[in-house]
Amino acid sequence: MDGIPEILAELRLGHEVPGMRGLYSHVSARMREELKQALQARWEESLKERAALAPNSLVPALDKLLAPIREQAAEASRNRIREDRRGGRENLASQIPPNSGSKTAEQVA
Repeated sequence: MDGIPEILAELRLGHEVPGMRGLYSHVSARMREELKQALQARWEESLKERAALAPNSLVPALDKLLAPIREQAAEASRNRIREDRRGGRENLASQIPPNSGSKTAEQVA
């Protein structure tokens, strides 16, 4: 799980690690920091996934946590609109293929 050392996972779960492995294994500050970062990343990803389902919540605490994600999405949308207005979108008329198969009225007559 997230590359977390087994000894740290066992201790976090309250398990006693048997034998020599438990006797000579220790948890370092670096291990704890890596665990904290992994859990934080999981938490942030879960909020993004929740916001993708529905950007608002009736639960005030959750709605407050989702607010920054809603704002990021709104800002990204505003940026796309600005880009489109500045000509970021290709001219759609240039994507229409030339009329090569049918004859014009002048060519028929």
